[in-house]
Amino acid sequence: MIELQNVNLRLRAGGNVKKRNWYLILGMLLLVQLIAIFYFGSKKAGFHYDEYYSYYSSNVSIGLVPTDREWKPGSEIADEFRVLPGQRFQYGTVTRMQTYDVHPPFYYLLLHTVCSLFPGRFSKWSGIGLNIVLFVLSWSVLAKLTRRIVTGALRSAAAPGGKAQTCVTAADVPERIMRVMIFGVCLLYGFNPAVYSGVMLVRMYMLLALWILLVTWLHVKSLQERKRGFSFYLPLMAVVYLGFLTHYYFAVYLFFLAVAMELYLLLERAEQKSWGQKWKDCLIYATAVIGAMLLAVVSYPACLSHIFRGYRGTEAMGAFFDLGNTLGRFRFFAGLLNEYAFGSMLYGFVLLLVLMALTVWGIGRMKAGRKAVAATVQKSGQQTAEHAAAQENSNRQADAFRESFWEARRVFWIPAAAVLGYFLVVTKTALLTAEEANRYQIPIYGLILLLMMVIFVLLGQKLFVLTMRKGTAVKSAAGKISDTRDTSAPEKRSVHDKAAGYVLLAVFLVLATGQIRGLADGKVLFLYEEDTESIAFAQEHKEKPVVYFYNPNLTWMIWDDSLELMQYDEIYFASLADVSTVEDDTIRQADQVLVYVSRMEQTEEALQAIADGMGGDVKMEKIRELLYCDLYLIARK
Repeated sequence: MIELQNVNLRLRAGGNVKKRNWYLILGMLLLVQLIAIFYFGSKKAGFHYDEYYSYYSSNVSIGLVPTDREWKPGSEIADEFRVLPGQRFQYGTVTRMQTYDVHPPFYYLLLHTVCSLFPGRFSKWSGIGLNIVLFVLSWSVLAKLTRRIVTGALRSAAAPGGKAQTCVTAADVPERIMRVMIFGVCLLYGFNPAVYSGVMLVRMYMLLALWILLVTWLHVKSLQERKRGFSFYLPLMAVVYLGFLTHYYFAVYLFFLAVAMELYLLLERAEQKSWGQKWKDCLIYATAVIGAMLLAVVSYPACLSHIFRGYRGTEAMGAFFDLGNTLGRFRFFAGLLNEYAFGSMLYGFVLLLVLMALTVWGIGRMKAGRKAVAATVQKSGQQTAEHAAAQENSNRQADAFRESFWEARRVFWIPAAAVLGYFLVVTKTALLTAEEANRYQIPIYGLILLLMMVIFVLLGQKLFVLTMRKGTAVKSAAGKISDTRDTSAPEKRSVHDKAAGYVLLAVFLVLATGQIRGLADGKVLFLYEEDTESIAFAQEHKEKPVVYFYNPNLTWMIWDDSLELMQYDEIYFASLADVSTVEDDTIRQADQVLVYVSRMEQTEEALQAIADGMGGDVKMEKIRELLYCDLYLIARK
């Protein structure tokens, strides 16, 4: 007895060591990925104009509104993007600012909180740091979600008799396969150029990714455990509430997820509920989801005008109902998915899946033909006991696989329906801003990677069942036929699982090489490294007089040059609506004047207005082109 207890203690200790080593491997993987993210963060030199808006609307003081023909200190521009002393944690102001635009407020509240911890500073690391935290959280949820989906979708096809189980556990799946899947999915997610771009972009898309992963994990967990009490509905309502107040695209994902979930609750058979109980479950689920959405609308009523009357809402609906752009948009976003999420290997991987599916279908057809021959033999009275046992074994394997596929339908197809619906709707409605449009699909890239790898393993499992697993029949003393599977022998199953694990790991590594190559080839967006020289130029000439001619109808374009402008001591703002001679003592006495001119028909008149203000005897030189304006140097001859 004592010896048996010692054996159990040694086994438990060995299991703890393996578990500790496994977490150490995951921790090291995450650490390497974080080092890579910090490296790209250090290279970020500028901002997208939407990122300026993130800081501006989170930390605004008096409002960045240029006044025609007046000087504005560069430090005053910087003040619009940082929290000033005495203005920390002003959440009411932040929420009110979002009502003037077209976005919900939750991400901006978080960004304002981070900036409030470092008052008086405008730094890229406030936004990147927040996004890094969100990346780690989404990475962790994706790892947990991978375990859940793999547990349900990849149940052992050799479950005795193929009997239905009320709850699927991790013990049904080889631990080696489970860990390779978790490691591989986290590997692809954590070295993904598109995900890195989402971290570099100081916007709400990494937070949206977190909510999408969380709401998916909650559904998969409830599907596996067949438990939908307060432990499911209360977290679900919280995630729905916060997700909707992060980005309105969350409602798109939730719609397809909820429809799929309602259909499952209504049509499922495994729980053996009456129709009355099924309708009750559907009603409770709908009440929780719709109730959380209504609570979000009540707490932020401006969302209705944003969606139905705001410029982005009306643009999105117009694009959605324009059938002529469907194919072009699909090709565009499929190309982004291939290039940025799959390292330009998406189409090859899809071809591999198609070939595997055709192979499964072909082998299945062959086996069906053999069964037909066996049935003919049986009718002629020539069937032996051994043949009957083999036939029974084959039928049990087929039943077990069908039960496994039912599990996959529950924990795979429901999230897959939501991902597909989100991808198609966003493809139809998102802004087409070249590769920057990646940001709208980044929230589901992790799920796409996971689900496609699950398809690969499901097909591999089916191929294994059809080609490798063979049963034998043993006649008992009582004359009955009993089934024994050689793959249930620990040593043989271990070999099979190890081989499958190596093949799976190899596929992950091949896909990862494409992503890492993308990181090296500059696929990480929103770094704006070219702004380094612009900032250095502004710092070098910060004492020179600077004039900025802005488009009076598009004053927001000034934001795109804010980081450069705030380097100067002062900037003289002038509207292109008035291109008369600039009468100003500082400009009149200057030997050189730097002039930023928004691209409009009045460019030459604006430059001449500065030249006349300096006395007329000047020369002009174009220094460089910016996104929305051009920079000139006007100097006396």
